[in-house]
Amino acid sequence: MRSPLLSADTLLTQVRHLATQELVPHAADIDRHARYPAEVLRTLASVGAWRTPLARALGGAGLGHTIPIAVGDALGAACGTTALLYWLRHACIALLAEAPRATPREAWLASVLDGTLAAGCAPADLLRLPGDEAESGLRARPVQEAYRIDGRLRGVLQAAPGHLLIATAGMAGNDGAPLCFAVRGDAAGLEIHPAESPTVLAGALPAEVVFKDVRIGPAGVLAAPEDGDDLAGRLRVPLLLAQLGFIFGVTEGCLRLMRASPDTDELGSYQLDHEEILAVALSSSRAKARRLAAQADNGRAAFSDVLRLRAHAAQLVLRAANAAVLHAGPAGLTAGHGAWLRLREAAYIGTAAPSIAQLRRELSGFDRRMKQVGT
Repeated sequence: MRSPLLSADTLLTQVRHLATQELVPHAADIDRHARYPAEVLRTLASVGAWRTPLARALGGAGLGHTIPIAVGDALGAACGTTALLYWLRHACIALLAEAPRATPREAWLASVLDGTLAAGCAPADLLRLPGDEAESGLRARPVQEAYRIDGRLRGVLQAAPGHLLIATAGMAGNDGAPLCFAVRGDAAGLEIHPAESPTVLAGALPAEVVFKDVRIGPAGVLAAPEDGDDLAGRLRVPLLLAQLGFIFGVTEGCLRLMRASPDTDELGSYQLDHEEILAVALSSSRAKARRLAAQADNGRAAFSDVLRLRAHAAQLVLRAANAAVLHAGPAGLTAGHGAWLRLREAAYIGTAAPSIAQLRRELSGFDRRMKQVGT
């Protein structure tokens, strides 16, 4: 059943209600006990959480890049894992929608949008920055109007036999754009190995996926090297912008913990970071994100500006999570405590693709190049 097209305000009202009623009570179980929030994700699909931002030509409302940020923000304040899963599916939908080849879009997009088919990926595979030297763990070779894939893809999230997986693979002897493809998790030759002891966000179904001569036919090819289209690279800006919602939401969650138990003694004034200061920084970051999203709607968002905000947001959430733990005292380090959960989410954000170190390296290179141009 096709999901509705709601106004931005109506959609966000429904998402916030869902987050309060369905996510807040279960966030700890989702993270600690690998409870995949399937019902919540289906509800999000039913209210058009993924369809609404999509271009009108593809059946969406064309509301642009601000919607994924706002939805991720509302979800992340309640549950970081669910916000991350929302972003993952948004990324997969963007790749299907923007693919130069129409066949996979026609085969998969409607099902992913309406929640009848979940889709996952490895963030590090799709969000490689220009300075990243590591190649994909997958290799492709053409065989009779199809491709055969071998290798291992680590860090895959939302991986399951009944889900769709979107990934890239390098081509032997081809230094151009990689093959970008979609494949079902139950395809012949594909093995999903769930993470044995995931340290964080276990409900996101982290896994390593092994490809053994997996066939990708025409229906699965989103972009091939001969198309001359680095699809994942072309979508870096909108995908990085959408990631901000997840990060803002986790930051907001940290601040809510601090507000729920205000300091009552004089030691509170000596904490490293105060809720009021962090709240001002978060508000400023949200405003910058809205401006960049509006620019991205017109194709004018500068990659360097997006990188700077993404790096700043990752550092801010770490500050907020540490502040929440210090605010809670020793109890904040107890497994299952809200501050402990938020610290784990913040640490994931700081180390996941792109990590703070990757972002800082990329920005350092950009600043160095700009300085050389200026001189």
